Amino acid sequence: MPTPSFEDAIAGWHDFYMLTAGAAATLLGLLFVAVSLNLRLFTDPNHPRLRADASVTFSSFLYLILISLVIVGPNADADSLGWFLLIYSVIQLVMTQKESDRARRLLREGWRGYLLELGPTLCYLGVIVVALGAISGHPNMLTDDWMLPLVATLLGTATGNAWDLLLSVGAAQNEPVEGE
Repeated sequence: MPTPSFEDAIAGWHDFYMLTAGAAATLLGLLFVAVSLNLRLFTDPNHPRLRADASVTFSSFLYLILISLVIVGPNADADSLGWFLLIYSVIQLVMTQKESDRARRLLREGWRGYLLELGPTLCYLGVIVVALGAISGHPNMLTDDWMLPLVATLLGTATGNAWDLLLSVGAAQNEPVEGE
């Protein structure tokens, strides 16, 4: 049996990436609602971790939406996809680290701050490896199940982070206000 072309192989992932984009977009919308309803807490200087958690979670969902759209887009070729994934993953990696570092500095919380970005960081690093493989002449890295655990882990991690964020907002709402 002949090896399928890259276009045929990536087309087999269409439903997976459409489902990923749909789930991430839905959860991103819910995150917007949660932040909007509790905007006072997210802008309060006494709760810097809430903003950092929301930023990293927002970025993860947006990343999943954008990579899914690019992958299922028309005329996707391995080189272009590889370069897009490489550049966007490096940007995401830097942004995640920057936001989390700022929150850790403000809170001096040590190891807890690393938990938020551990999952996304590992996923972005994994996608960087896949992208480098595709760019260096191994387009099958984009179609041979390499992306499945990375995308699924990032979606699961972002969803878990969103849940933890909502619980943190609930706890912050129950904190006594100074002067009362």
